[in-house]
Amino acid sequence: MQKSVVALLLLLLLGAASGQTASASDLSEDVDDVDGDGEFVMGREIKSNFTYKINNPYQPIDTAFALDGSGSMGSNRNDVASATKNYIDNANTDKGDKIAVAELGDKLQTLTSDKSAAKNAADYYWENSQSSCIACGVTRAKELLDSGSNPIQVMVVLADAQSSDDPGDEADAARAAGIEVHGIMYPGAKTSFFESMTEASQCKMDTSENDDGDKCWYAASDDTVNQVYSAIQEEVTAETSADLHMVLPDHAIPISSYDSSTDLSGPYTRYTRNNVNSSAGYHSEIFRWYPGEEGSTDVKTGESYLTLDVEGSTKTYYFDDKRTEDVKYVDLNVSETNVSRVEDTVYINVTLRNKGNIVSKERYLKIYDEDGYLINRTIPPISAGGSYLENFSVGANHNVFQDADRISAHFDFRGVFDSLPVGEGQILEPDEQNNKKSLGYPVALESTSPDKVEWNDTFRFTLDFSHYYPDTVQGTYDLYKNGTLIRDDVSYNKPSEGVLRTNWIDNNDSRIWYNITSEIVGPYGAHSVYRHSYYVRNPRPEIYASEPKNLNPAYGDPVQLRAYVDDENNVENLNDLTVKIYNQDTGQLLKEETGVSPRTSVTYDWANADKAGKIYRWNVTVSDRWHTISEVFRFRRATRNSYRTQTQSEYSYSGVITSSGSPGNFRYTVRNPLDFDKTGMETKLSGVNAHFPDGSASKSYSLPSDSSKTFNIIVSPDESTTGQQYLTITTINHNLGINNTDKIPVYVRKDAKRSFDVPGLGVLQLVALLASSAAVFFRGL
Repeated sequence: MQKSVVALLLLLLLGAASGQTASASDLSEDVDDVDGDGEFVMGREIKSNFTYKINNPYQPIDTAFALDGSGSMGSNRNDVASATKNYIDNANTDKGDKIAVAELGDKLQTLTSDKSAAKNAADYYWENSQSSCIACGVTRAKELLDSGSNPIQVMVVLADAQSSDDPGDEADAARAAGIEVHGIMYPGAKTSFFESMTEASQCKMDTSENDDGDKCWYAASDDTVNQVYSAIQEEVTAETSADLHMVLPDHAIPISSYDSSTDLSGPYTRYTRNNVNSSAGYHSEIFRWYPGEEGSTDVKTGESYLTLDVEGSTKTYYFDDKRTEDVKYVDLNVSETNVSRVEDTVYINVTLRNKGNIVSKERYLKIYDEDGYLINRTIPPISAGGSYLENFSVGANHNVFQDADRISAHFDFRGVFDSLPVGEGQILEPDEQNNKKSLGYPVALESTSPDKVEWNDTFRFTLDFSHYYPDTVQGTYDLYKNGTLIRDDVSYNKPSEGVLRTNWIDNNDSRIWYNITSEIVGPYGAHSVYRHSYYVRNPRPEIYASEPKNLNPAYGDPVQLRAYVDDENNVENLNDLTVKIYNQDTGQLLKEETGVSPRTSVTYDWANADKAGKIYRWNVTVSDRWHTISEVFRFRRATRNSYRTQTQSEYSYSGVITSSGSPGNFRYTVRNPLDFDKTGMETKLSGVNAHFPDGSASKSYSLPSDSSKTFNIIVSPDESTTGQQYLTITTINHNLGINNTDKIPVYVRKDAKRSFDVPGLGVLQLVALLASSAAVFFRGL
C-alpha cells in the first residue's frame, strides 16, 4: 500500500509554569496496514503514525530542606528521614534537579544531583545538630540555594519547634531572591511563626490545612509526611499536560491506545488519548484502527483530523489525502441446526455459511451451556458464499448436557462480538450477531416411576423430564410388552402417567418385561428419544439392622429388642409385612406383629433376660406373603457396674509425698478383667501440674480382654505451693459412657533434699494423716 507523508509545520502557543513559550510543530503522519500486503481487510489493523515536536523545556528545580532534629520530634524524625528520601528519589535529577539537606542549625549536604549523597544526609539528619531555631533553618536553606542556578528554587522547612526567633524576616529575604518557601508544621509548632514564614493568612493545626492552597502544611504525628511532600513536589514541578484526539468516520474504529470516544454530529466520532507526554522534544503517537464495515471504505479522508489540546489551547491538523479502497471481509453465520438425544448419546448437526466476499480461514465452532461448559470443533475454510455441514455425537454425560441449561452454537467465537481484539486470521466480520444460535436443550429423562415392577401389582409409570423451560416439553410414547407393541403414539405433556395392570402375571421375572419408547420435543426443536425397560420381579424382604447391635452388651431392665425391616415391593395394599420375634434358645414366640410397613422397626421388651454376663439369642422372621426370611441376633447381658474399669496406684493408702519445685513420680495401673476387649478408653490427669513422661495430660488407648496398662505419672508442684494438694485421675470408657475417678493426696514439703521425710510429724500426726488419705480409689466406672 502506498504511504503518504504530509508534513505540516504548525505552531501552538502553550503557557508553561516558568513563563517561557512552549509550542508543537513539525507534525507528520503516515498510514499503512499492519500486515503490509497492500490490502485493506476487515479486522486487519491499519496503523496511523503521527510524529510531532513540542518546544516546552522542562524547568529544573533546586530544593533545599531545613529539618527539625530537636528531641521533641522524637520518633517522627525517622518518618521525616524516610519521606525526604522518597522526595529525593522522585526528583528529576536527569533533567537538572538538585537537592540540598540541612538541619535547622547545620548545613549537611550542598546542592547535588547525586541522589545517594542527598539521601545519606537525610538519614539521621539530627545527629550533628538538634537546633530548634526556625529562623536559623530558613537562613541555612537560603545559603544552600544561593549557590544554585536552576530557574525554580524551593525551600521546605519542617519543624515542631517554638523558638523565640520569628522567621518572617529571613523568609522575606528568601522570597525576594525568588525562592518558594514552604513550611510543614508538626504538632506543637508555633502557628504564628509559620504564618509569617509562608505569608499564609492562617495556619491551622489540622489536616484541612493541606487543602487550602497556601504554602503552609500540616503533618500530624500519626500521619505520613509523604503525602505533604508529594503535594509540594507536584505543585512545584512545571509539567504541561496534553490531550490528543483523533476524529474519524464511524467505520474507522480504534482498537488500542485511546481511552474514550465522543459521538459528534454526523458520521464522525472523536477518540481521546488523555495526558500524552508533553515534555520537550519529538513524540510519536501510534493510532491503530480497522475498517468497521464491508464494501468500499474511505481509508483516510479530508474530513478526518487530529487535535492536540495543551492547557486549554487547541490546534487542529487536517489530512488532505483522501483514498478509497475495497475492503475484503467474511460474514460467517449459523443457519440450520438439529440436536437430538438418543439414550446416552447426543447428536448435533450444524450448517455453517460464509456470506462474505473472501474465503474464510480456519475457524472454531463452540457448543456451550449457560454454565460455560463447552465443546470445540475446528471448522476448515469456507469459500465466499459457501457452506459447511458439521455432524458429530457426544456422550450425554458430557458437562454441557448435565444441567437443564439452554445450549447455544457460536461460530468464529473469537471475534469482536466476544470483546476480543482480533479474530483467528485477523479477518473480522461486519456483524457477528448471526454467528450465534440457540439449540435449546435435548430433554433429559430424569426418572421413571417406578424403576421396578412388583408382580401382583397395579403397574403405574411416570416419566419425569428435566429442561430449562419444562412447560414447553411435549412428546409421545409407545408401550411394548415382551417386544409386542400394545399402545402406540400416546401424546402427553410433562409430566405424564400411564397405567397397566399386571396382577395376572406368572411369578417368573425372566419372561415378563415392558418397554416404553418416548420421544420428547423442547423449544428450538431439540428432541430426545428414550427407551426404558421394566422387568417384573419379586424381591425378598430383609432385616437390615438390630438393637442391641449383634454381640454388644445390653443394659436396662427389661432389655429392649428392636429389629429394622424392609421390602422393595412398592405395591399398593399388598406390601404389609409380618414380623415375629422368638427366644432362639427355647423357641418361645416373644412377639408377632402384622401389617408392618417397609423401612420401619418392631420392638419387644424382654423382661427376664437378666443374668449378667450371659449371651442371649433371639430370632426375627419377616414374611411378605411369598417369602419368609429369618435371622438370629445375640447380645451379652450386662449392668454398668459389671463393666467398670479397675484402677490401682502404688500409693494405695499413703498419698504422694514430694517437695515444692521438685517433681515426683509413681505408677498407675488400669485393668480390664472382662473376657472382651475395651476400646475407646482415655485416662486424664489434672492438678499439681501432673503429666505423663511425654508431657501430655491425657492418653487414649484400648484394653484387650483380661489385660492391664501401667502409666508412669509425674507430679510437679509449683515452687510456691506447699501442704496437701490433690491429683485427680479420670479413666473414661467412651464406648460405654462410664468413667471412674481417683483423687490422690499429694503432700508438698519445702525441703527439696529429703523428699521421703515428713518433718514435724509425730506418730499421732502420721496416723491421722494416713487415716485421711484418699489413696487410689478402686472404683468401677
